[in-house]
Amino acid sequence: MEDCDRPTPVPAGRCLYSAAATDEMRIYARRLFLLLCGAFVTAIVLLNLPQEGKDSHVTGAQPRPSQRKLRKKSESEEKPGSTPPPQEGVGPKAPADPLKFGPAAVVANRRIDSDLTAKLRTYLATLNERGDDRRLREIHGSDSIQTSRSIDELAAKNLCFVSKCDYYCDTTHAICGSPDLKEGSLQMFLPDEDVVPRVHNRSPYRRTYSKRNQLAAWQEDMQYCATKVKTKKAYGHGRRLLDLIDLHIMDFLIGNQDRHHFETFSVFEEYEAYPVHLDNGRAFGKTKFDDTDILLPLAQCCVIRPSTLRTLLSYYSGPVSLSEALYRSMSADPVAPILANKHYPALERRLETTLRTVLKCLSQTDSVESVIRTSFENPDGVEDETKSQEEDNAVADDGKKA
Repeated sequence: MEDCDRPTPVPAGRCLYSAAATDEMRIYARRLFLLLCGAFVTAIVLLNLPQEGKDSHVTGAQPRPSQRKLRKKSESEEKPGSTPPPQEGVGPKAPADPLKFGPAAVVANRRIDSDLTAKLRTYLATLNERGDDRRLREIHGSDSIQTSRSIDELAAKNLCFVSKCDYYCDTTHAICGSPDLKEGSLQMFLPDEDVVPRVHNRSPYRRTYSKRNQLAAWQEDMQYCATKVKTKKAYGHGRRLLDLIDLHIMDFLIGNQDRHHFETFSVFEEYEAYPVHLDNGRAFGKTKFDDTDILLPLAQCCVIRPSTLRTLLSYYSGPVSLSEALYRSMSADPVAPILANKHYPALERRLETTLRTVLKCLSQTDSVESVIRTSFENPDGVEDETKSQEEDNAVADDGKKA
């Protein structure tokens, strides 16, 4: 093959390449070279980009070290006499340290108002109640055939529970308290409502869900509980009002602004229905905003169970804070971490707000028993249930029309 650029003519078919083809090849080669240089520079920049500042606030993960630090660390660990680091994924996984991965800043900067704690503990000390476990003793002393088969007191004077089932439901497999209390958790599958019916109760502290009337009556009238809640048959007698207060305290702590209904089970005919805390989908939203409207049932009704107050005080001033206990509970979940770190200081802040609300109620009365109580009885009586139901329906219809 011969060069076509020579002045001497070359027969057709014997040219290796022409001048135009040579220029085009040079252009392509130059572009390829620039592309490779750009890719190389980009790789160098990415490898040396510092990662210390990229903190994950969503998952609560640790900051990722840069590749340069990882290389230096590996070189230092390979020196003679040094112990090789454990390989990732080999051996049992160490449990997460809540002070390292969880609400570390909350625990380190935890502030406890000793004056608030002392005042509330003084009020509790004036009570001789042991809380809701008195209800358990009442069940134990019942003449009911079903409960006498379910609860027994063994030789050690501990109160024990025996369930009803085909296997392992006998006194040799009892669940015993010390003497009558047992800490634990319960998992259950909610049966179909046709089998075990649940009552869907419309909350007296529901929001309007209306564009026209955005504020409900209870958000504007601080006497709402005294005139519209305590006078109702459902809340003027028994445990229902205290159940409602417990529910709203939990909602305030987690920031749930959407409590329009609450469900109750009524499977024990001789005892009052108890609530089930379902539908908490609006929880853990804004961390820097505390919706104190959620706590208005406590501020207006000014009643709380002694067991609830003791639990809140224990988390506020005890050795394990509320945020730390919550983190430890969720850290064993397969999808942990579940909560972002910024939710933990919000929990501690709202817990103190709740206790200050209780203290304000206690400071406004001469009777501690009127605030800290295991049940509620309206001394002024209750109104007709039909009238209460008509008012509920009128408010609900007004919200639908709006």
